[in-house]
Amino acid sequence: MVYHVFLCVVGAALQEVFHWLQLRAKLSAEEFSSLRKSRWTWILTGFIVLMVVPLLSMIWFDDAVAKVASKQYFLFGAGVPLILKSGMSASLASDNLVRLGPKGRFRQYLGLR
Repeated sequence: MVYHVFLCVVGAALQEVFHWLQLRAKLSAEEFSSLRKSRWTWILTGFIVLMVVPLLSMIWFDDAVAKVASKQYFLFGAGVPLILKSGMSASLASDNLVRLGPKGRFRQYLGLR
């Protein structure tokens, strides 16, 4: 079971690396630097990668550990943060909503500025 949770975390971490590369291209150097140095950003990233993904994988696959291929855990780990971020960015796309976090850092993290 620990091996499968590890695969989920690796998948989520790899997705986070790609997300940061995408943010680097979208945001200005100043915005990216401030986001990268933000403690809140790393708490959110760590929470998603280390807590949410493994917990959801245990709930999703439940007793089917022996029946599920390892690559499915990896893909699940990569897919969950992507789904969460896409859903959040879609719901925050409207400018009428309240900005979350200091100076809208949550919107920056999602690449919405």
